[in-house]
Amino acid sequence: MLPSIPKTDRTIKPWKQTPSCRATNSKASVVKHLGKIKPSSEQLKLISANQTGAELIHGSAGRGKTTTTLLRLKSLTGMMRARKDRIGDETPVSVLLLTFNRTLAGYVRALTESQVNAGSQEIEIRTSAKWSMTKFGVSNVSAHSARACLRRLANKFDGLDPYFAVQEAGYLTGRF
Repeated sequence: MLPSIPKTDRTIKPWKQTPSCRATNSKASVVKHLGKIKPSSEQLKLISANQTGAELIHGSAGRGKTTTTLLRLKSLTGMMRARKDRIGDETPVSVLLLTFNRTLAGYVRALTESQVNAGSQEIEIRTSAKWSMTKFGVSNVSAHSARACLRRLANKFDGLDPYFAVQEAGYLTGRF
C-alpha cells in the first residue's frame, strides 16, 4: 500500500514573459531559456504557498504550467534548504518532479540545470511511467502482452473497439 500524500490540485492562468527569451545550444540540443518572468496573480499564489507534499498543476497548452513548476521548485527548495540550515541539517533537499512524457522531462531537466541552484539539492526529474516501473521493480513491458491486456480491457467497454485502443496506445507510446 502506498503512503497517503497530501495533494493540491490547481489550475493556472497565463503567465507574462518579457521578450528576453533566448535559445541556447548545449550538447547538440537547443533549449529555450526563460527570461525574466512576471508571474500572474494565480502563479504567485502557487509559488508562495510554501507547503510540502504533492501538487498537481494543470491547464491548457501555453498557460504557464512549466514556468509555474520551475518557479515553485525554486521557492520550495529555497524554503526547505533554509529550514534544514536552521536545524543544522546538511543533507541535500530531495525533490521528485514527475512529468507525463520524456520530451517534457528533458526540457524541465535542462531548464532546472540552468535556472535552479542545484548545489544543495537532489532533484530527480522522471516520467511518471518510468518512475512507477522503477518503484515497482518492472524492468520492461512486453509489447505483445501489453497489447493483449489492452484488448482485454477494451472488450469490457461497450462501443470501444479493441483495435482502436491498441492503435491509440501505440501512437502515445511512440510519441512519448
